[in-house]
Amino acid sequence: MQPERDLSRSPLFQVKLVLQNAPGGILKMENLSLSSAAGEGHTSKYDLLLAISESDAGIGGALEYNSDLFDKASMERLQEHFQQLLRAVTAAPELPLTQISMLSPAEREQLLREWNQTATYFPPVCLHELFAEQARQRPEATALLYEDEQMSYGELERRANQLAHHLQRLGVGPEVVVGICLERTPQMIVALLAVLKAGGAYLPLDPEYPLERLSFMLEDAAVTVLLTEVAVVERLPAHWGYTFCLDEEWEQIASESETTPACAAMPENLAYVMYTSGSTGQPKGVMITHRNIVRLLWGVSYAHLDQEQTILQLAPISFDASTFEVWGALLHGAQLQLYKGRVASAAELGEILKPGRHWTLWLTASLFNAVVDEQVQALAAVEQLLVGGEALSVSHIRQAQQELPGVQLLNGYGPTEGTTFSCCYRLPGEVSATAESIPIGGPIANTEVYILDEELEPVPVECQARSTLAARGPGARVFATSGADGREVHSRSIQRACGRAAVSQR
Repeated sequence: MQPERDLSRSPLFQVKLVLQNAPGGILKMENLSLSSAAGEGHTSKYDLLLAISESDAGIGGALEYNSDLFDKASMERLQEHFQQLLRAVTAAPELPLTQISMLSPAEREQLLREWNQTATYFPPVCLHELFAEQARQRPEATALLYEDEQMSYGELERRANQLAHHLQRLGVGPEVVVGICLERTPQMIVALLAVLKAGGAYLPLDPEYPLERLSFMLEDAAVTVLLTEVAVVERLPAHWGYTFCLDEEWEQIASESETTPACAAMPENLAYVMYTSGSTGQPKGVMITHRNIVRLLWGVSYAHLDQEQTILQLAPISFDASTFEVWGALLHGAQLQLYKGRVASAAELGEILKPGRHWTLWLTASLFNAVVDEQVQALAAVEQLLVGGEALSVSHIRQAQQELPGVQLLNGYGPTEGTTFSCCYRLPGEVSATAESIPIGGPIANTEVYILDEELEPVPVECQARSTLAARGPGARVFATSGADGREVHSRSIQRACGRAAVSQR
């Protein structure tokens, strides 16, 4: 067979089950009797060995394990699970193994209840109401930064009110979806806020998307009003709804009232519809409510958000990370710095992220890796750096921690259906030298996370550790449901190990 030799493990197999069920007892011979004696070996021969013996007294066993690979607590849990399995099998021998749980009632209660006690208070209001309160308290404070331009909270409030009045005249109200296809400028933020103030929900559209995809999204979301601009409109598909360019018609919009329009939207109403690629390649619209977003950003413990922060708006508006960037800033009175281009280079980030501000930044894992490789000091002025979108590279995290000791790194994980983040992990000052993956942490406030097997039953703690708290592997799915109003959302394939994850946001 010529197996590969490795001194750290047995070459042919590493796990062994032994069943000694041959008749035992004392063997007697002339002038001699033989009986078995328990061994007291202190060195494991395999990674894991379970020896079971049968006698007149019943069935007994011994568990032997490699202490370099397993700790005592894990092995005790494994033993308890095996005993629980045996009890369940003998109680209901007709059931297939897939329908039998290894969890004791106490462990099941821990997984389903104790570890998901994340409920905290957040106000039952809409996004635009929280923003209006910031504008009322600090109207002169800077809300938006864009190249050499600045826009205060008061001005952003007034301009959004004017556009909101205009949108209401076009029939925009609760559950009405408005398409927004604009380049990243202050006008784009005005449009997002105005749609919410009118009571509607926005559908972000990337002008670089293929015409076929844009057409599908507009039709599938039943968009009746589309906001765009002259530089973009020619790249858009023909649309049966009302399309107007903000830069061409702003003179008319500017004649509208600057007062806050009456709005019938409630926290349970839609705030936006965002399309994912879909596991089958067919775009799927995820419906997110005001309540979902407030739950994500209000009184959070995974990051520090206040009026002293400056958040760089770097993600495409059609990507759910923009939810954290835009509303994480504007709901807390912080400054939102708009990046002019599409994908920033390390050098460009270094030019923007100058010392003197309390920078908060969100990067995809791939962009983070590229910046660390090319010019890691471009991130030196950042106080909070959230990285996510895929499994993080241990080597890049370790390098960043060595060269950026003043930067707090956070691993944010969650599907679009879970409103940007479902779990978050605040990295310690130094990743362990033996670490093979970066944890995704536990559920954030008002979120429940369950790791399930193929039968949608909770998996044991060891699988929880490999799945919820460690790197993701191929082949499983995440299911997310919005607890805000019972609205069903789509699910998408992700990479997961040791089962499936169910995410519920209250």
